Amino acid sequence: MPRCVVGAFGLSTGLAPAVLIAASSGIDVTVFNNFTFHRVNAAVRADEGDARAIEMTGKVVYSAEYLLKGSGIVLLGGLVAAAVVHHLRRRSAGREPRSGHPASRAGARWLAGLVTVATFLAAFGPTPMQRDYLASLVPFAAIWAAALTGPYLRHRAGQRIAAGLAVVSLVIGFATTVRYVRYLPSPQAWIPLRIAAAGRELAELMSENEAGPKSSVDRPDSARLSHGGRPLVATLAPLVALEGGLVIYPEMATGVFAYRVYDRLTPDQRRLLRGVGPAGVSELLARRSPAAILVDFPKTPDAALRAAAERAGYAHLRLRAMEATVYFP
Repeated sequence: MPRCVVGAFGLSTGLAPAVLIAASSGIDVTVFNNFTFHRVNAAVRADEGDARAIEMTGKVVYSAEYLLKGSGIVLLGGLVAAAVVHHLRRRSAGREPRSGHPASRAGARWLAGLVTVATFLAAFGPTPMQRDYLASLVPFAAIWAAALTGPYLRHRAGQRIAAGLAVVSLVIGFATTVRYVRYLPSPQAWIPLRIAAAGRELAELMSENEAGPKSSVDRPDSARLSHGGRPLVATLAPLVALEGGLVIYPEMATGVFAYRVYDRLTPDQRRLLRGVGPAGVSELLARRSPAAILVDFPKTPDAALRAAAERAGYAHLRLRAMEATVYFP
């Protein structure tokens, strides 16, 4: 089968999920999710003073920090550099590299290199830059390094350099992640388990609050029967509530992501997003009273939620598992 056909099949297979999602969502939603949201989010982050959102220098520093810290790029980059030096030395000495490699290997080298460079440059497009955007280039860089260095690693010198680079990469990775080792003996400190524990604790507190003497007198029915008979939790940390088997406001299902930009959107864009922002929180809670308001998570802009709870005179407690605050009517 021709290589172009295989490549086209692989490309279309990889793009199929994105195409299906775009087709089912509609062109307006697709454009908003992939372009408009990121533009508005970058403006918001810039106003918050996030250098990675507005400065290319910040992005370069951020990417260098990630790529050096345990991603394996030190090893891969070193191998490629050593192979290139070895190749140039052989050519300058009049010893051409052995031919006989199939054309497919040369094609693989070019394709892997092109994808690696393209993936790296694409990571600088969205703002603010995230580590996830850079992580995608690592497997392609590994393929590229393998294609370039395969012949070189047959030599003893190449093997010694590869072993040394592997040790260096291992040391860097260990040094930048060793701080997490202290959590290994204490599973209760692991973030996923802490989130699950906080969800269970929140559910228990809500159950106790519902059973209290004020639950049937002072609390409106909309608080207890706001979602198919189940109480709603207002929070920008929806995962905690969901881990406790609780129900969240659909408008806050994306946590801080939609909430942060919502007030800057046009009316048409808000209809597409169907969320809520700080300016509309009080109105939303007035329409559908919450059974609990969960706030005070790190880097969560939930001041409007907290203010709404305090204006309503809600009582509050601290969660032990995540050191957050929960307000009850």
